[in-house]
Order: sequence, then C-alpha cells, then structure tokens
Amino acid sequence: AEAALLVEQVGFSDAQVQQRLHNVTLAVKNINSRVVVAMESNQPDEVDFLWSLPQKVVPSLSRLPGESRPQPFVEDIAVPPECLYEFSQKAQKVFQKHQVTATLYAHAASGQIHLRPFLPALTERNAPILETIARELYQTVFAL
Repeated sequence: AEAALLVEQVGFSDAQVQQRLHNVTLAVKNINSRVVVAMESNQPDEVDFLWSLPQKVVPSLSRLPGESRPQPFVEDIAVPPECLYEFSQKAQKVFQKHQVTATLYAHAASGQIHLRPFLPALTERNAPILETIARELYQTVFAL
C-alpha cells in the first residue's frame, strides 16, 4: 500500500516551524525508516499545491478502470485522534475480511476519517455487504 501524509505546522517564527517539521520527519522515520519525504515547503504557492492534492486525487479514483468505484457510504467516521492508528488497522482488517479494497484519508487533528471502499454500484444483491461492512466499522468505533 502507498500513502501520503500532509502535515502542517505553525509557529511564532520560520525557525520554529522548520524545527517542528524536522521533528515530525524524524518521528515518522523512527516508525518506518523506508519513509521518503517527497516535499517540504513553507512557500505559500507550494503549500497551496500540497493541500489541493486531496481534492484532485479523490475524484480521480472514480475514473479508475473496472466495475468497482469508491463508494462513500461510510463517510465522516470520527474517532479520538489518539485512536486513529488503532482504528485504521482494525478498519483494514474489516475490509480484508470481506475482500474489499478501500481508500482512507483522515484529518488527524480532529480524528475525522473518510473511507471509500471500492465496490460495484449498489444493487439488491450487494446491499447486504455494504450494511455488514458499515456495521462492523461502526462497532469498531464504539469499541475504541
């Protein structure tokens, strides 16, 4: 799986912001040394570009070839921010159990998660799996 992490830091000075970004990079690399920092910037036009990526990527998912499309039927799940990692691990297990691929993106500070399982268009035949996945994800949230 591939992932991107957008981190925004604020501070009283450019030096403080740079130090905070450096600390985040070190923390992430301590978790996984294979992490690559693709871009780091404090230039307004570059920052705007980085924050525009989610709005560009999410719609492009619907244009991928194949029958399945990202279905936003479990949108805007929220968990305490400190539980994001645990929830994302458990959500992956739910999707794996049902042999479903899904995208996940989150607003870490608020704990808001957007999950979009790739499934064919809703029909009477596949509606039960949607309900089952949603129920299991919500049970996971309540168990945190």
